Amino acid sequence: MDVSNDSVAMFEAEERAEEKAEVKAEEKAEVKKQRTKKAEKVEKKEAEVKAEEKTKEKAEVKPEVSEAKVREPQVKTKRKKTGGEIASLTVSIVLLVLMVPVLLINVILIIGAIAHPNDVPSFFGFKPLIVLSDSMYPQIKTNDLVISKEVDVKTIVVGDVISYREKNADGTLGAVITHKVAKVTIDEEGVVHITTTGINNIVRNSDGTPKQNVQGENVTYPDEPITGDQVVGKFVLRLAGFGGIIYWMQSVWGLIVCIGLPALALIIYELVKRNAELKAEKQTSASANEELEELRKKLKEMEENKENK
Repeated sequence: MDVSNDSVAMFEAEERAEEKAEVKAEEKAEVKKQRTKKAEKVEKKEAEVKAEEKTKEKAEVKPEVSEAKVREPQVKTKRKKTGGEIASLTVSIVLLVLMVPVLLINVILIIGAIAHPNDVPSFFGFKPLIVLSDSMYPQIKTNDLVISKEVDVKTIVVGDVISYREKNADGTLGAVITHKVAKVTIDEEGVVHITTTGINNIVRNSDGTPKQNVQGENVTYPDEPITGDQVVGKFVLRLAGFGGIIYWMQSVWGLIVCIGLPALALIIYELVKRNAELKAEKQTSASANEELEELRKKLKEMEENKENK
């Protein structure tokens, strides 16, 4: 009886031991399973975090690229002119506007005088003349520039103002005179004869007062009669004071001022312009370097954050 009880007890003990072993194996399997699930969750979470970080990095880098793309055209945009550049350019333009017409007239006079030394220089039939006396004052004054146009002498009438060449004692044509027509006749051979007078060449009475005709007009001294071949042209335009300017421009100092001042103004303008461009280039370069340095710092910070994580 005792042997049988011991056998039963041992058998029961072995069963309990097997049951415990099975329970422990199940518990271990469960624990391992739970650990595997936790590991998968951790890996999934890490993957999500990394994905979020990459998304943030792209979001941080894109604005910089976009900003750089937006700023790039600003470097290429046309630079605004400085006050010095505008002032210098304005002076140059004013000088050119004033000097070019005067220089053009001078060139015409010089070239015409060289090409045809015995003729009055002409430009498409228009002849510029410098007035040297006040014989036609107040209609035309000393140092005025008058323009006379070539015309058919048979169209000239009393009251017109004409320019003509007076005859020297040897019969050659001399200085040009611009006076008012007082009388016009045509002879049997068709030759036009003209008598002119200077409206300021007044005949005076013994007491010094102007002598007047029955119409109350001042009587003037008549010039020597001329023929149609002496006529240079008919007066069409007066430019007050321009004759004196042209006469002065033909001097040494006139040439220095008229050619030197515009040239100097253009040189100053170019120097001011170049200086402004250099300053703008330096500012652009400094700004680009600052942006590049900022971008490098941000990239470095992002790399450090990655390493720390």
